[in-house]
Amino acid sequence: DMDGVLAVIAVEPDERPDFTKLQAQIALSNGEAEEAEKKLSESLMYKSRDTELYQLAIDVYKAIGDSRKVDVAEQNLHQLEDLQKQLVTALADVGDNIDNVDGRFRVAILHSQIGRFQDAQRWFIIGGAIDPERGNEAQLLMRKHLQMLPPLVKFEEAGSAQTTADEENAGTTP
Repeated sequence: DMDGVLAVIAVEPDERPDFTKLQAQIALSNGEAEEAEKKLSESLMYKSRDTELYQLAIDVYKAIGDSRKVDVAEQNLHQLEDLQKQLVTALADVGDNIDNVDGRFRVAILHSQIGRFQDAQRWFIIGGAIDPERGNEAQLLMRKHLQMLPPLVKFEEAGSAQTTADEENAGTTP
């Protein structure tokens, strides 16, 4: 209905539903696995860090019988879940310590690594505002981390154990 569409448009861009993901879910539920895979591929280009999307990918690739892609989707899902756990830990480490700029930058980087760019930007800005002498550092970190990201494990690298630099840098502080 129109009210539902207007409600979707009114939310922030990061929170809008991915219509190609919805089309993939519908195609899969209708037994059209190949069509679901096409829509899934489109969606992965723009939402490469969406855990729900990787769960759908696992279901789609199982339906078409591509065990290699199932493995890659599972690897991405597990790595994203690990990054989310790291984020929870980083948030707890920051706690109420208003002076913890490095902690705030760490939280921002983890937000960016899981595709939450608006949250990341807020944390970078707060870190730079707490210590104005580090404002330039916050700006540089934003430029570096607030951009489209590839999947953590690329589908064409399946089985090679190669991951992106995000995973390698996940445990480091700026």
